Amino acid sequence: MSVVVPAHRTTHRPVVQRGVRLLILGATALGCGSDSTAPAAVSSVEVTSPIGNRMAVGRTAQLTATARTADGHSVSASFTWSSSAPGVAQVNTSGLASGLVPGDATISAEADGVRGSVAMAVISADLDAIAPVLNDPFTTALVANLTSAVRARVETALAQCKNGAAQGNFATIESCLIDARAEVNGAADPTDRALLATLALFFDHVEGLLNG
Repeated sequence: MSVVVPAHRTTHRPVVQRGVRLLILGATALGCGSDSTAPAAVSSVEVTSPIGNRMAVGRTAQLTATARTADGHSVSASFTWSSSAPGVAQVNTSGLASGLVPGDATISAEADGVRGSVAMAVISADLDAIAPVLNDPFTTALVANLTSAVRARVETALAQCKNGAAQGNFATIESCLIDARAEVNGAADPTDRALLATLALFFDHVEGLLNG
């Protein structure tokens, strides 16, 4: 008597193996689709200036661009810099802006088609002449003869003026002039009042250099 082996016993293994291969391929495809190393999309670009929105003719300022995602996180990006008025203010490929002639210019940085900008007014101010005025021997003699408390405050204000002139920061210089003039207006000692009245002439000169 012969024995017949059922045909269905020989078909199970290939079906199982094929199913395993499909599962592996599917898992691999899902893994590729969820790659967490994909760069985040740039949603906005912020451009900042260390000296505010005013620049003296002949001065430079290193601008900074920051790219951010939609949720506000900063991301690495390559920027393309440009100026709306390159005859007024130029900017190089690394964001260094230069004031050429008086006028207004918008400096922009673009990354992934998203642009950010800062408005810049270029002013014909002689900032280089401010420190020599404040270091003038007559100026320093006037300051040295103030009473100690007033002298310390005036020296602090004048040092701020010099730093602002070196940095090219108009707002810093204006702030120091406000502080210095407050001493002129508030002096109680007669000698201080006389000395500060003369110093006020130097403060006026500095303001004139600032405004061009």
